[in-house]
Amino acid sequence: MTYTWRVPTGSEGKPRLVVLDSHGILYRAFFAFANSDRPLMTSKGELTFAVHGYAETLIRVLDQLRPTHICAAWDAGGKTFRHEASEAYKATRRAAPDELLRQMGRVREMLDAFGIPIYEVPGYEADDVAGTIATKAAAQGIETYIATLDTDLVQLLGPNIKLFLFRPFQRDTVEYDEAKAAERWGFSPKYMVDFKALKGDASDNIQGIYGIGEKTAAELIRQFGPIEAIYENIELVRPALKQKLLEGKELAFRNKELVTIHTDLPIEFDLEQCRVGGFDRERIAALFRELEFRVLAQRLDEVLGSRTTAAAAAAEAAYRAVGSRAELEELAATLRAAGSFAAAGISTAGDSSHPLLLGLAFATTPGQAWYVPVGHAPRMDGETRQVKLDYVREVLGPVLADEGLEKTAYGVKYLLHMLDRNGMTLGGGRFDVSIAAFLLGETSSSLNALVNERLGIELVSLQSLTGTGRNATALSQASIEAVMPYACQQADFALRMREPLAAELRERGQWKLFAEMEMPLVEVLYRMENVGVAVDLAVLREASRQLGEEAARVEREIYAIVGHEFNIGSPKQLSDVLFGELGLPKTRKTTQGYSTDQRSLEGLRHLTPIIDLIFQYRELTKLKSTYADALPATVAEDGRIHTDFQQTVAATGRLSSINPNLQNIPVRTETGRAIRRAFVASYFDDPWLVGADYSQIELRILAHVSGDEGLIRAFLNDEDIHRATAATVYGVDPSEVTREMRDTAKMVNFGIAYGMGEFGLASRTGMTRDAAERFIDTYYRNYPGIARWQDETLRFTREHGYAETLFGRRRYLPAILSNNYQARAAAEREAINMPIQGTAADIIKVAMIRIDRELQERGLRSRMILQIHDELIFECPADEVEAVRELAARVMPASIELKVPLKVDLKQGRNWGEME
Repeated sequence: MTYTWRVPTGSEGKPRLVVLDSHGILYRAFFAFANSDRPLMTSKGELTFAVHGYAETLIRVLDQLRPTHICAAWDAGGKTFRHEASEAYKATRRAAPDELLRQMGRVREMLDAFGIPIYEVPGYEADDVAGTIATKAAAQGIETYIATLDTDLVQLLGPNIKLFLFRPFQRDTVEYDEAKAAERWGFSPKYMVDFKALKGDASDNIQGIYGIGEKTAAELIRQFGPIEAIYENIELVRPALKQKLLEGKELAFRNKELVTIHTDLPIEFDLEQCRVGGFDRERIAALFRELEFRVLAQRLDEVLGSRTTAAAAAAEAAYRAVGSRAELEELAATLRAAGSFAAAGISTAGDSSHPLLLGLAFATTPGQAWYVPVGHAPRMDGETRQVKLDYVREVLGPVLADEGLEKTAYGVKYLLHMLDRNGMTLGGGRFDVSIAAFLLGETSSSLNALVNERLGIELVSLQSLTGTGRNATALSQASIEAVMPYACQQADFALRMREPLAAELRERGQWKLFAEMEMPLVEVLYRMENVGVAVDLAVLREASRQLGEEAARVEREIYAIVGHEFNIGSPKQLSDVLFGELGLPKTRKTTQGYSTDQRSLEGLRHLTPIIDLIFQYRELTKLKSTYADALPATVAEDGRIHTDFQQTVAATGRLSSINPNLQNIPVRTETGRAIRRAFVASYFDDPWLVGADYSQIELRILAHVSGDEGLIRAFLNDEDIHRATAATVYGVDPSEVTREMRDTAKMVNFGIAYGMGEFGLASRTGMTRDAAERFIDTYYRNYPGIARWQDETLRFTREHGYAETLFGRRRYLPAILSNNYQARAAAEREAINMPIQGTAADIIKVAMIRIDRELQERGLRSRMILQIHDELIFECPADEVEAVRELAARVMPASIELKVPLKVDLKQGRNWGEME
């Protein structure tokens, strides 16, 4: 498919060439993420982070520079004339690993799909190829850009040649011409070769003249010019520097030869072959789907021009707007006759519990859909051509509520909120496309991404049709004709996705999990979100004041240790203080210095009290900014916060909470409790909060799945599991276990479920690595069933590609077979964790469904209002507190039958922070 490419603004008719310095772009992209424990890879385990970096660069170049012509300069491989001139040249640079070579092949495949020619010359580097092409093009008067990350190419700047320079640390790009480069470095760009000849270039293992750095090299060039002129005027140089220059003269001239880019390679450059506009759009889209570049795929329309297939899908479909009561009644009859339909609600703004309805869309068969507009602003001529909301409630309300009709949607809970806010409900069997896809391992965040991934079709977007996102005022003023294709496709393609996803769920044995756990849970979460939790704003204000004072106190203690003030929240300034001024052992290198994240600093806690103070400061400032100061803005008109519980985020199946997140408020610290005290019981005349928390549920699941006799015996005897573990591992009587011994055992007990090794234990306890390794070895010897189960779990995951819970929930882990150590190790930890944490998540979901059902059946007024991982919180009138306690104590342990009993701790109080 061919596209008309827009030429650069202000240069109509003039060609603009971009040359991609491919080797530099790929090399930096690869090594930036090669050591990450979560490098980008496909669901099939193909590493793609370097390809993604190159693709992102290419799209940015096409989007920002809008070239008329483009080509790629490539390293031909093997040694070049520079290697022959110097054995040290690039000697310290790591050889291209197999993973990079495989990704290079993918990049060449991508360039072919984009119709971008590749130029390479044996014996020369991509820099020389780019320099030759740029020089040839510039000589013809063609405006030429070289896209690169390498400042070596600054030397090429001249009339008609510019650089589009990526700055990886700043995560941006800068355009350089001769004048801007001269301003940046303080000398003409042609002297960049002399600059690097004097100071050297560590990235290419080019050693500079001893004692001459960037500042001195720049001063010499500004005073004399190129190195030839420097040595011609050597007597004018101050004595100490003169001696260094004379001793390094041979090195300087050899360096200049190495860093000089050749611009006279025998390249048959054909500008016409580089013309932009002959993209194989479908091949590009298919490649991006295969590589799972979902976000980049969504940018293709912006960059390449709108896909005709997206518009055609809407144009060819039978989409129509409903504009009268008669048409509305006809639609209702059609939906009833179909027996099953898909629905989509289009809102203008608001969170999931407070959306503003713009219109509803319905589909009964693929390619046929209706749009019912209700919230569009009147047109200039006063005609709205939309249906009154009262009519929609009267005519479609009963259809939507009909228990005998099957409904499909992408995001059923969102639709429930939208309908409820407008006086309607959604009854009958429901199929949520987003949840079904999530259970099957899809990570798509939108229906468009899912359809693109599975059907190879890009749906139209609201922005492309209306020129706006979900801004309430702008979108409400959009015409019905503009919104209708988007709305109808949301219903149409949700319907098209239902049967393939349902069939796959059944084929993989996931249907029961979907139909009996996740879909019933949607209704439970919808009710919880609707109810919300009451907040005392005065308590939050007081908490904010106290947290501010405490943070200021800790801040003063940190300054006292360091001896001066600095920005504790700045990673760079903190790195300078810790590893420069205080001389602490250095952590891993980052763009801001040395890492100061929690994990990196854990291992330094035993060396200095400043680390604990930093952790305290971070917790205090986070609690203040994230909760005490931010929560008041999320309180609705009813005085309650209505968080949004997400079912399709955590791979383990755990629920997450957003807008705002109420699941990460610390529970064991006084600062965390200060925030929790603001969440109060208020709905009833004599209100109480009741909490029900699974006790050590993950360890009990571990005892069950591992079958370890020692662990099972400890739980059956209702022992203090951490004291029992400490006694076993340390070889002492339980009465002799110290608090420190119990704390270490507790850390290992819980850490084992997350695949914690000796490094993790050592960094958390201050043990040496050897001591931590001995402790863990002793632990496994005394609990052999755990080690055996972990080995079996890893074998299963390697063989099948996924780990699963006791309920059959799967987490697909292709990286378990990766050649990348960090990625493989992370996948192994996740494989061990999934059956434990995922089963715990499933257990509490079963409990929530059963408790909610019984609350409804018994007509109790009490409401379930929060789920915090292993804990449920209820708001109750005083006369129902005992009934709710009994209900939770009976139902929660009965969610699953294990080899050890599940135990529930109950508590109650007037607010969340003081429940006992």
